[in-house]
Amino acid sequence: MSRTRRILLAEDDRELRIVLARHLRLHGFEVTDVRDGTAALARLGSEICKCGQSHYDLLISDVHMPGHSGFDLACELRRSRWAMPVVLITGFGSPEVHDTAERLHVALFDKPVNFAQLTHAIERLLD
Repeated sequence: MSRTRRILLAEDDRELRIVLARHLRLHGFEVTDVRDGTAALARLGSEICKCGQSHYDLLISDVHMPGHSGFDLACELRRSRWAMPVVLITGFGSPEVHDTAERLHVALFDKPVNFAQLTHAIERLLD
């Protein structure tokens, strides 16, 4: 039996965070949801300092949030040499945002998010 995959979800839009977390849970993921980048970094912070296993298997984050952006979180993970997959979502999908996501080797989804496509991408990233 395989273990449940754990996702850290950072999204400042309360309704989207609730709906997305519910969707992911219905698809068998364990989800910890937080309201902004600062809370996500706090969840990851102690683990980033350790050079061991993370409690989370994947990070999903909005790009633009108070405190720390999704790009800030992805950069911190990369700076710490973590290979944790990152999926970013944005309502501001400019070419520059897409270029930055590509440089950071993170998946990027524009809002409104197609939940079926997002779930499929998450499953591929975690295989």
